[in-house]
Amino acid sequence: MCSQFGGKTWLQWLTDQDIKHIVRIKGNVLIHGKPAREYRNGKQLRCERTLPVWDTDLFFAGCRITGKNTRDEFLYIVSNHYFGKEALRLYKRRWGIELVFSHLKKRGFDLETTHMSDPRKIERLFGLLTLAFLICYEWGSLMKSQKTSGKTGGLKLVAAQSGRLFALFLVI
Repeated sequence: MCSQFGGKTWLQWLTDQDIKHIVRIKGNVLIHGKPAREYRNGKQLRCERTLPVWDTDLFFAGCRITGKNTRDEFLYIVSNHYFGKEALRLYKRRWGIELVFSHLKKRGFDLETTHMSDPRKIERLFGLLTLAFLICYEWGSLMKSQKTSGKTGGLKLVAAQSGRLFALFLVI
């Protein structure tokens, strides 16, 4: 289960309130009496009928996660509303947002160490960190596209406009 997941009671409350949700689960969670990992069959699994999960009838889906910098693992999700490819597609969109928050909170930007409590100041800080993240992301994309190593490449602060894209940094 993801670290923010509140457990069986929370999942039941979401379902009782008719709040649509998609939640990642671990492979050892029991789906209709057997662990989720035992439903694996190839690259994807989809169930178009509900199955009992923690005494709640939910749709169940999964897929293999592969990529250049990922280990080979399987993603299992449950939902009270979405099933199959639609559930996996929606979860994929959510996952991109989770990665951005992870970078802002822990991986270099350290948002969690602030001791601010004024909502306006937190909002401004969040906006500034988001802008910094976007600049770093663009810079990394440029470096990757030009296959520039850190030793031979450099950074030049310029204002260059190409079509509708405005870049502050160019890799030289």
